Amino acid sequence: MLRSQASRVGATTVVVLVLLAVGWPTVEVDSQDSTGGSITIYKAECSSEYTGNASADECDDNPVAGIPFRVGRPYSEAFTWDVPTNDDGLVTFDITGLLLDGILRVIEILPTGTERFVAYCVDDTGTPLDISYPDDVGNPALGVADVAVGDAGDVACDWYNVPKSNSSNEQPATAIAVPPSACTDAPALTPTLDAGLNLPGYVAIFLDGAIFVTWTESNGALAGTLYMTSPDDEIQGGFESQIVGFTGIRSGDQVSFSMPQGFGFLVTVSGTLAGETLTLYLADDSGYPVATVFQRGEISEYDQAVRTIQQQGEQSTECIQAVAVTATAIAERQDAVDTANAELDSALQQLATDVDTLETSTSFDDVFEAYANDWARMEAHDQEMRTAAAVAPLDCYQLSGVEYELSQISYDMTEIDYNGSSLDFRVDDINTKVERVETGIITVQDAFQRLGDAIAADTSNVSRPWFSEDDIDTAVSEARQEVDDTATAIEEAQEVATEYEEEASQLLLDAQGFVDGLTCSN
Repeated sequence: MLRSQASRVGATTVVVLVLLAVGWPTVEVDSQDSTGGSITIYKAECSSEYTGNASADECDDNPVAGIPFRVGRPYSEAFTWDVPTNDDGLVTFDITGLLLDGILRVIEILPTGTERFVAYCVDDTGTPLDISYPDDVGNPALGVADVAVGDAGDVACDWYNVPKSNSSNEQPATAIAVPPSACTDAPALTPTLDAGLNLPGYVAIFLDGAIFVTWTESNGALAGTLYMTSPDDEIQGGFESQIVGFTGIRSGDQVSFSMPQGFGFLVTVSGTLAGETLTLYLADDSGYPVATVFQRGEISEYDQAVRTIQQQGEQSTECIQAVAVTATAIAERQDAVDTANAELDSALQQLATDVDTLETSTSFDDVFEAYANDWARMEAHDQEMRTAAAVAPLDCYQLSGVEYELSQISYDMTEIDYNGSSLDFRVDDINTKVERVETGIITVQDAFQRLGDAIAADTSNVSRPWFSEDDIDTAVSEARQEVDDTATAIEEAQEVATEYEEEASQLLLDAQGFVDGLTCSN
């Protein structure tokens, strides 16, 4: 873009904003600081993959309009108001008196979603200028660059913004998803039956456990083993297994097992056999007998059932944990949105208060009234002086009266000068309030960006902003309008003050000349 800078700027109407320098004696201005000239900025947006330094014209096909810039003297309050780029992405500033040791600070209000910015500037001969990027003035919420203008005169800059990447292969660092294998996929296939486990017996399979019973019999006496897997009350999603040996008896279709229960006690379990089915009356958690039906089978079926249940338990546990983590993350994100909403609300209220304060403070009626009164007295004293001097012949006593009236005129001049000091003090105070409003604008914009980021991170799609982009634009626009109106009011007030002071100075000078030309007789 820089290679076509002259033709582009020449064909485009650009806005030039002249700094109102009253009330900003923050730094000493050396001879270099008074260098005149202008800076023209061409604002463009690159792709998120851009890695250049803006010295070539890679992004010139994407000019961006409406992006506010300001320029001014580093480490001072001497800055222009925000001026947006025009439809061609251009904005121009008069930089007369804005340099500090040859350095001009350029500030961009970065658009939401900007990852970084880069600038490249040349003087009117095409020679590149040195640029540094302060890291302690709000970067990257603000794009700040110090340009070594020196005595370059007119400066042209390419200013590129690089947005954050939206690659589909990238996931925000804050995103936490429920593992699909835990909660959304179908359960894993049933484990393969281990045919090597061929111990015969009876199997009972439940949703959360399994039991296998096997025994040998000799003349009605039984000796066997009970294998049982059931939920572990102390481990979420866990299981515990027991193997219990027992003795018993069989009489026809009736069976009775005696199992050790600890401390030397035995528990007796009774049941019936009917073909391929065994029914045992096992005690539930309350101690009541419950008929539990077993089918003839192999221990391999019990093993397969246990592995299936354990696998499902692990999957269920992962799902529960993932849901808990996700719920916590969602709650945190929703809290972040609530916090961002509250911060934006507070920033908007503070901005409205600061704008109202600025509006009510920008009044010069009392100063103008003082100027008018002092000027009226000065004119009256001048008239009285000339009337006293009109006596002919004028004796020396009468001349002393004329000189007294001249002293009154001189005193009136000091009062008018005092009014000028009062005006300067008032302007300084107003400029402090202007700075507060400008800071408030940035605070609102930053808070709105944080709110947008918080809402984007909230994948629940539940949280909503309290304020729309139009609300923010309206608040910022009204604040900037008040700042502009204030600048106009200050300029008009200073013009009025200058007119009073110039006329008063001339009246005093004429009065002194008039008295100097008088003579008296004794």
